[in-house]
Parts: sequence; C-alpha cells; structure tokens
Amino acid sequence: MFKPLAMKHVVLQILTEDLQQASLTLARLGLFNPDHRPFERERFPKIPGERYRELHAQAHTRLEKIRRQIGLATEVRLNELHVVGERELEETNDWLGQVWERCSGFEESARRMAAEERSLEQLQQTLADFDQLNIDLDLLQGEKRFLDIHLGVVPRQNIRQLREALSR
Repeated sequence: MFKPLAMKHVVLQILTEDLQQASLTLARLGLFNPDHRPFERERFPKIPGERYRELHAQAHTRLEKIRRQIGLATEVRLNELHVVGERELEETNDWLGQVWERCSGFEESARRMAAEERSLEQLQQTLADFDQLNIDLDLLQGEKRFLDIHLGVVPRQNIRQLREALSR
C-alpha cells in the first residue's frame, strides 16, 4: 500500500547556538554529509562553519599524507566524541602542517638516498665489469702523442652503431 521513498535532501534550520550540539549528534549517528550544491550567496553572505570546513579539509588532507607515509592505522577508535572548536582545529591543523613539513623532508631525503644507492650499485657493477677485462693499466696513464685512449661502457643497443663508426 504505502512504500517509503529514499530521502534525497534534508535541510536543517537551527539556531547558531545549537550548531555544535546538532553537529555532534549528527556525527555520533554517522549521518552528516554536507551539501555542496550551489546556493544563493547574495542572500546568505556568511555561511556558518565555512572556515571550519576549510580547516577540517586541510587538516584531513595533511593527516592522510602523514598516514600514508608513516603507515598509521586507517581506523582509530575514539573513547568519547566531543565538539572540537575552530581554535582547537586550527591549532591541530597547524601542528599537522609542521609534522607534514618534517615528514616530506624525510621523504625527500629518502628519495635522494635511494637515488644515490642506485648510482653506487651501477658504479659497482661497472667496476665489476672492468675488473674482468685484461687491460694493462699503464697504457691508460701518461701522455700519448697520437693515441687517445678512453675506457668506458657502451650500451648494448648502441654496439651496432659503434661498429659502423669504427669501420669507416
């Protein structure tokens, strides 16, 4: 007979002093999903909580970056929910910014060290390749009047081109 319809959109109109309690109640229920549709900015020049949402989004992004880098757990169990004021959120966001700055510095250092490690491994491989060659190293030292000797490695894909150049 009667069939319930899925709810599409709900507008809550509450007093400014009740915003914290309403937000906390919605958060406890896990039902809060703010509407980001365009609205009439000329009718509502100041939207309650806009700065708070910006701070929250920035803090959340920073926390996610830190979490991915150092491997924090994705799910955190909280003992009790409480209202986080804008000032406390701003302090937390600033602290997360400082932590992310240090983490990104460590990440860049790790990236540089990995590049240096790859470079050293390539040099060790080149040294091992040259170690197997039977070359009189005295030939490479000193001045030569007509002959300039260079010792190096040619990539396999360039060997044919080198042969052609030497045969001319």
